[in-house]
Amino acid sequence: MQIRPRTWGALFSGLMLWNGCNFVAPAQASEGRHALAMHGEPALPEDFSHLPYVDPAAPKGGRLIQGVLGTFDSLNPFIVRGIAPQSIRGYVVESLMTRGYDEPFTLYGLLARKVETDPQRSFVTFHLDPAAKFSDGKPVTAEDVLFSWQLLRDKGRPNHRIYYAKVAKAEAIGDRAVRFDLTDSDDRELPLILGLMPVLARHAVNPATFEETSFQVPLGSGPYVVSQVDPGKASPSNAIRTIGGVTFRSTAASGTSMRSALTITARPIHTWKRSNAASMTYAMNRTRDAGR
Repeated sequence: MQIRPRTWGALFSGLMLWNGCNFVAPAQASEGRHALAMHGEPALPEDFSHLPYVDPAAPKGGRLIQGVLGTFDSLNPFIVRGIAPQSIRGYVVESLMTRGYDEPFTLYGLLARKVETDPQRSFVTFHLDPAAKFSDGKPVTAEDVLFSWQLLRDKGRPNHRIYYAKVAKAEAIGDRAVRFDLTDSDDRELPLILGLMPVLARHAVNPATFEETSFQVPLGSGPYVVSQVDPGKASPSNAIRTIGGVTFRSTAASGTSMRSALTITARPIHTWKRSNAASMTYAMNRTRDAGR
């Protein structure tokens, strides 16, 4: 049988189309990885249950009392003005990813379930956990991430302004993913820095007054909420953090007198998180506090 040139062309076109589909489909189906390392590979696999330095069977209960010199005059730790309690960042407001503290610089998913980038680090895409919610029950969306990036780039602390300004373009990919174009940034660390970006609730933050000190209770997605603020009135002052039966109490002291009070209480936020993220967040915070 003789195959005509036109038939050869059809066969060749069909072969190219088949190969093209095989090549493109895996990239479209991929949502990246569970972790991102500055150098090399993350130490923990995707299905890890807890960090190596954490005992998941650690006893619960008891009380840890911390003494902290100084006071606070704001609940916004993301601006230059004022002094905010350190516990707001991390305990109340979370970031897209969180560090593994026994690795040089590796991030694991927190609000973001997956992260993807290329070998040149010319872009980074964060895929949000569909179960991630703020303390008022509203979901964390791509619009919240874009809002946080823009707000902190324009009105945040100097480190936020410097690094976030390196992003050439940011765009939402549906409701649950955000892609940052890092073309010409010449900074291989930038995807990780963006991964540590705190995510603020767009519906609960007023950009016009963001740079002003305030005792307005911040709305976050973390395992704790601020339940009471009594600056300059309480003595002694206690910041209470309780989770899993463990109570953490820190005192804000000015000289020898306790003057400012901040009470932070727990809520069942961990019910929506993946098991590894829940164990990691709680255990990391507990381990970090216990080591201070």
